[in-house]
Amino acid sequence: MPIRSCSTRRARAHACPKVVDVVTFGGRSEVEMLRLAACLEEHYPHSMANAVVQAARDRGLLHEEMHSGWSTLSRTALQAP
Repeated sequence: MPIRSCSTRRARAHACPKVVDVVTFGGRSEVEMLRLAACLEEHYPHSMANAVVQAARDRGLLHEEMHSGWSTLSRTALQAP
């Protein structure tokens, strides 16, 4: 997803990107792609992730924890002897 930086003075010290376009693939819609990206990115505390999550919020998109099963699977694999 292309981003652009804030044009404020604060942007020089802190990154504050914004999503300006959603590029799709695999036959998915922009809404579906942004919803999935927000679901994945909401757990990461960096400016790019925040921009994706904010773009989904701005469009009123809600999402389920679609990836929680993978997290459980990876924890199980890491704990295996």
